[in-house]
Amino acid sequence: MECSKAIQYIIDNNLKEGFNNTFIEGVRIFKNNHSIKRQLLDYKPGILIVLNGTKHGYLANHHFEYSRNYYIVLPTHLQFECEAVASNEDPVFGLHIELDIPLLNELILKMNIRESVVNVNSFKVNPSKIDKKIEDASLRLLEALENETDSLIIGPSIVKEIMYLALQGANKPILYALCAKDSDYDRLSKALRIIHTNYKDHISVEYLAKECSMSESGFYKIFKSLTGETPLQYLKKIRLTKAKDILSTQNLKACNVASLIGYESVSQFSREFKRHYGFTPGMVKGQPL
Repeated sequence: MECSKAIQYIIDNNLKEGFNNTFIEGVRIFKNNHSIKRQLLDYKPGILIVLNGTKHGYLANHHFEYSRNYYIVLPTHLQFECEAVASNEDPVFGLHIELDIPLLNELILKMNIRESVVNVNSFKVNPSKIDKKIEDASLRLLEALENETDSLIIGPSIVKEIMYLALQGANKPILYALCAKDSDYDRLSKALRIIHTNYKDHISVEYLAKECSMSESGFYKIFKSLTGETPLQYLKKIRLTKAKDILSTQNLKACNVASLIGYESVSQFSREFKRHYGFTPGMVKGQPL
């Protein structure tokens, strides 16, 4: 997609910074008109298609660039650090399409795909070149998203087409493994859904391993292999990210936020927040502790 066309689409549709919801659930348009420093971002499992600009990601000591005319597949809900190189003249712009597991299963059956289930320990985010078919489908989807009726009638078939095309690309083994019952990807996806949904609750490694039908040591090993962190380190990051978002957008004291995200001790919350961000919770929007 030409930069000028991306800019015009952003202007015509009055897109805000970051992710923009559309008429189709699970499909979002992202844009950045300003460069963003390396920071922790939350991504749902999906296909990220970059149509303009450059982004850098950092996950489990692995650096990857996903820039114009590349897409990446995230097999499960993940937090990873990201930075963007962008300006008004050259914005970051593209699509995020959440993975629809029932749809992927339907396509895998119809395509009669038979793959060896890849080991989660070997997972790395693998940017893939956008070929003409995926680019054409992405542009048609963007066009459909400008109109609610087109979105609801035409949009789902284009989303299905993009999923189909992704299953023919380099990330096919990961998508297949994600749909394989009781694969490590399937189990880790369940664990990550539990963490992201129930982060305020007491969650132990023992509980997560049991929910995933794994031994504690086996679960611990593959979790750290995929995310670069232990389950409890990952949970802490989720809580602190949620806390910063709440403090930034709601008129709440930090002591109230601590209990909302699962901390019993306000002093512990304050210490860990400062250690993670370099400033106290009370310094976010000038909130008193």
